[in-house]
Amino acid sequence: MDLKKFRDTYRINRFTIKEYVLNDGKSHPVAIICPGGAYRRVCSYVEGEPFAKKLNEKGISAFVVYYRCKEKAQFPAPQNDLARAIQYVMGKAEEYHLDMKNYSIWGSSAGGHLAASFGTETMGYLRYRLPKPSALVLTYPVITMGELTHKESRKYHLGENPTETMIAYTSVEQHVTDKYPRTFIWCGNADKSVPPENSHMLLLQKYAKEHGFSNTRSYVDDGYTGTNFNRPGFQKLLEDIEMGYVSVIIVKDMSRLGRDYLQVGYYTDTYFPDRNIRFIAVNDCVDSADGENELAPFRNVMNEMYARDISRKVRSSHRLRGNAGEPLSQPPYGYLKSPENKKKWIIDPEAAQVVQDIFRMCLEGKGNETIARILQERKVLIPMAYWREKGLGRGGKKAQPNPYKWCKSTIAKILAQQEYCGDVINFKTYSKSFKNKARIPNPEENWAVFKDVHEPIIDRETFEAVQKLTKKTKRRAPKADNAEKNMFCDLLYCADCGSKLWSHVNTINKDIQYFSCSNYKVDTRGTCETRHYIRADAIEQVVMLELKQMARFLQSDEEAFADLLAQKTQKDIINEHKALQGELQRCTARNQKVAELYEKLYEDNVSGKVTDEWFMQLSHKYEVERMELKTKIASLNERINNLGTMQQNKERFIGAIRRFMEMEKLTAPLLRELIDEITVYETEGVGKNRSQRIMIHYKFIGHIEIPECGSNYKADTRKGVAVEYITKSA
Repeated sequence: MDLKKFRDTYRINRFTIKEYVLNDGKSHPVAIICPGGAYRRVCSYVEGEPFAKKLNEKGISAFVVYYRCKEKAQFPAPQNDLARAIQYVMGKAEEYHLDMKNYSIWGSSAGGHLAASFGTETMGYLRYRLPKPSALVLTYPVITMGELTHKESRKYHLGENPTETMIAYTSVEQHVTDKYPRTFIWCGNADKSVPPENSHMLLLQKYAKEHGFSNTRSYVDDGYTGTNFNRPGFQKLLEDIEMGYVSVIIVKDMSRLGRDYLQVGYYTDTYFPDRNIRFIAVNDCVDSADGENELAPFRNVMNEMYARDISRKVRSSHRLRGNAGEPLSQPPYGYLKSPENKKKWIIDPEAAQVVQDIFRMCLEGKGNETIARILQERKVLIPMAYWREKGLGRGGKKAQPNPYKWCKSTIAKILAQQEYCGDVINFKTYSKSFKNKARIPNPEENWAVFKDVHEPIIDRETFEAVQKLTKKTKRRAPKADNAEKNMFCDLLYCADCGSKLWSHVNTINKDIQYFSCSNYKVDTRGTCETRHYIRADAIEQVVMLELKQMARFLQSDEEAFADLLAQKTQKDIINEHKALQGELQRCTARNQKVAELYEKLYEDNVSGKVTDEWFMQLSHKYEVERMELKTKIASLNERINNLGTMQQNKERFIGAIRRFMEMEKLTAPLLRELIDEITVYETEGVGKNRSQRIMIHYKFIGHIEIPECGSNYKADTRKGVAVEYITKSA
């Protein structure tokens, strides 16, 4: 390959067409080729010219499209370029003897997304008033712009932070109808850049539309093995099934549901039929509506055997590489993979300096919490945030509220990593089987240690000194009496910052349990200015007092109590219904206005008052707004319809109060049945005149105040200090 030509594809950033036309005087079919390149470049010399020359050998004239890329690739610029290319080819049809009734569009990777989008009516041929392609040929295409997309392609095509509406609008699978052109797709199972599941979504959406299944939703588990049924997408599917949202499940083949024949058999033979759910595996010709399929169990067994065989081969390769001294894990914080040799680690100077500072501070006698606090005050990015800033992919939690808030556990892990001495340590963890991916710590005698493989960040003497120091400062195990979880855990929230209140036990008097804000800046290096301290026995007494008052009110005048709840729920329903109806009317009016504007724009374009380019830009703007309004109107209608369920909640709440009346003490299950959350305010006042407001938000009805109410609960928290707990609105 001419590498100079390959590099040239980076520099071409304008609309251009390269022709590969058969000049034999005969009529030939036409192929329009869109090379890939992540919308950052156009790799014509890899995915354009070779395709064109091969098509010429088959008697097909070809045109390679150089569409705009990089900073000019924002949607719909590449689509506009493809439309211009088709218009150009149509204009040359007579001169070049082109059979435009048999024109196809070929696309690879991001070019595959461009070609696939042109097969839709909303983004493609109909929008540009061009003839529909007779066929699409897609090579490892980017189909969706959603979860499974090629991230770089989406970044250049939609920008750094595209809206959910824009992602949905440019995801081809959302626009497939029974009019979509004939399509051939090929991709590789081992493709890490554009996963094959990306293309499967197009197949399933097309199947659903052709067979009359509407209101579809995709459940995706990218990066998860089929032997694991705790996949987030699959679990979300089960949740929706239990809520009654699912009537039909469509998969490409049985292996997409899973590769554990016992589990798959349970779902297809028992779980789905019990819930009247139709199951379809397209490529395996399985449809539960046709009755039992005798071959399905054998396919399930073969799918599991395939997973078992792959696992065995991967483990064998993994073992060979690990015993040869090749690092099996990602480089720890402070190291990077060498650009010349991915099996070698090199020092990352910026992160390595932080590691050296951590070891130095440890030797100075600072604890892990103190070191973490110092790094946070210095605005040092935590490892995950640092890797994201550098564009390095790492597993773990991506969303961090504070990218500078180091955890003491992270400090402890860094101080214990022998890799900083220049060593490679393999097999520190293992998994029991290919069905159970949980990593289990491996005994040290089973480790494979290779010393002085890469350049050290910490010298071995310093590392050993730190290990001796950390072994002397072990955290004391909690006593059994202190470990019991308080029933108010996960119910208390800070009134100022909204964070949960964490449970604590007094170190001197273990009988004293209390809660404080988990975001308090002194205790946890958070942002909340005050602690919001409240004792567990105090909150229990306050809740008991409130519930007893409510129970007395119910017992003395049940009709008045029911009326109070009805007024509360009815008031909430009326207020919310009024707000939702107003928003719905505004959205509906705007939707009609957008339709009128689009119609006028079309007429002005036909009459020549508006240019084609201006028409394309404005029509796209109106189409995006129309989709946003359509989604919002559907959501508003659903919320209005759900308001009726609030009428039934008062009966459930009264039933829970009756059960409380039969009990001598408050229990955790009943507490969670009655109360949604409790908001705790900061204490005000001093000495005997202190007060603290507590707002109880009940299930189904929110905060409610009982007309007949006694005095507030008061407690002596310590000598000379008393607190009055107020549960009424300010």
